[in-house]
Amino acid sequence: MRQEVDHMRQRCGELETENGKQHKIIMSADAERLRQKKELDQVINERDILGTQLIRRNDELALLYEKIKDSTSTSLRENKDSTKHFEQGRNTIQTETRGYTTLETRSQEIEKREKYSAEKCG
Repeated sequence: MRQEVDHMRQRCGELETENGKQHKIIMSADAERLRQKKELDQVINERDILGTQLIRRNDELALLYEKIKDSTSTSLRENKDSTKHFEQGRNTIQTETRGYTTLETRSQEIEKREKYSAEKCG
């Protein structure tokens, strides 16, 4: 019986030692879990910040694209207007040139008639 008691005490000591080892393992695992939780929280926070920045940049890009579109549209419209004014100016010059040519032709005709009249009368 004494031998059984000694054996039980020895077994109880072994179990306490094993229990201490397992307790240390659990404490270490809890510490690691807390460390990983903090790291996860930090990564989630950084992700949220980057997401916000991405949304802001996308909004800025959308505004820039809209400005470029408006600018391009305005440039095309101004180019069209300039072309129209150029065409109108060219048409005016052609009309004036035709008018000048007509005036010159009529002046020559008048001179010829005056010469013809002067020759007949004179």
